Amino acid sequence: MRTRQPRDRELRYENPASALCEERVLAVTLQDKALLEFAEVRLDPEEFSAPFLGRMYAKALEKLNAEQAINPAAWMTELSEAEVRLLTDILAGGVKSKDPKQELEDCIKKIKQEAIKRQGGDDALLAILRKKQEE
Repeated sequence: MRTRQPRDRELRYENPASALCEERVLAVTLQDKALLEFAEVRLDPEEFSAPFLGRMYAKALEKLNAEQAINPAAWMTELSEAEVRLLTDILAGGVKSKDPKQELEDCIKKIKQEAIKRQGGDDALLAILRKKQEE
């Protein structure tokens, strides 16, 4: 998986690998309500490593739960110029996978793994994996 930073220097990713998955989650879920509903029960905005991307995901969930249209263009006035450019780039990337649901599942898994590492390191991740194997 490639890693990259946003082109605007005011937005930097502490964890580019996780942030790339976070971008893909937004690209897929902001364009497909069913996939946003799928992600909602599996991924929390707090698990995002990039605060801006987590805020955009939280905004989408807020609109979903209020049964409002999920229209990122309407949010642009709330964002900085750099954030507008990044969100535009993410949405322009579109859905690249033949199986967006599988891509979403893979990205959620990576985001969760990275969130666990941030919270408690590899030991916490290993403990969770062991517990899952025992089930």
